[in-house]
Amino acid sequence: MHEPAPSIFSLIAAGIYALVVLSAAAASLTALAKRQPARFWRGWAAIALLFAGLIAMRVLDLEAIWRDDMREWLRATHAYQSRRAIQGPIAAAILIVAAAAALLGGAKVLQSASGRRSFALRLGQAASLALMCLIALRLVSFSALDSLLFGPLKLNWIADLGATLFVGFAALFYVYAVRQATQADSRGVSRNDARR
Repeated sequence: MHEPAPSIFSLIAAGIYALVVLSAAAASLTALAKRQPARFWRGWAAIALLFAGLIAMRVLDLEAIWRDDMREWLRATHAYQSRRAIQGPIAAAILIVAAAAALLGGAKVLQSASGRRSFALRLGQAASLALMCLIALRLVSFSALDSLLFGPLKLNWIADLGATLFVGFAALFYVYAVRQATQADSRGVSRNDARR
């Protein structure tokens, strides 16, 4: 049985996730304070909650616990030797879902990105989804993918950190875009008042 003991890298990841929680929460609160449509504050709040859950996953080392429990279950059901026959199709399904989500998400970003605020939220959601797909692939623990993810190129860390930073920057960009828009609106109102 695995004893929860997060590595230093997991703790660093949890710290980076905490920064994303703060930036997504700031985006959500900015949307509320500036009276943006509800989809904005709800979307950023959902992302903040997701990353709060990811912090708990990292600190409690839940991925390793889940993998150990899965191995024990496979051994108990005498399916451990044939685990690749189970892991392969699951990993393939995750990759297909991720590719479909990337295509649909990309199309939706291009269609609905009528403004910088919408674009920022869609980008944050897409990067969050990419991170969830990566975590799902790690949980499946298919050896062919593990050798890519955890090999010399460290694609796991590049993808994890990249997706996380995309979410954080998207949230900060959203805050910036809302403040710019509301400042422009207030300048327009003051000019109109001066003309009267």
